[in-house]
Amino acid sequence: MQHSDSTDTVLALFSTGKNTGRPGPTAAHVAWEQQAITAIDQGRYNSWVADIGVFLSGQLRREYGLDPGHMS
Repeated sequence: MQHSDSTDTVLALFSTGKNTGRPGPTAAHVAWEQQAITAIDQGRYNSWVADIGVFLSGQLRREYGLDPGHMS
């Protein structure tokens, strides 16, 4: 993973709408999460997602399509 000297944001996610204790995520919430992950993957922002655990990092890669190259 390469970082420039101007990394703006590292997102430290602790959950997603798909794994909370609620009855289920709303479609709008999951769409919002997907839009954020897609923006990071497309390099629209100088942002990274913190690789903070096997379960969540795996879920972000499998279910949201997060490129492991955008994990810090």
